[in-house]
Amino acid sequence: GSGDVKYHLGTYIERLNRVTNKNIRLAVVANPSHLEAVDPVVQGKTRAEQFYRGDGEGKK
Repeated sequence: GSGDVKYHLGTYIERLNRVTNKNIRLAVVANPSHLEAVDPVVQGKTRAEQFYRGDGEGKK
């Protein structure tokens, strides 16, 4: 809504990992009014990212 702090809506940024010379993405998911509800959302988002990147076992 209009009264939300901008990060309550979620955001991400990509940065270069200078050790591996690869880009990494840091993400903050939308912040619900009941904070305990965010855990399954983060787990689902992580699992989806792994799946679409070809990491079916979650090891990459």
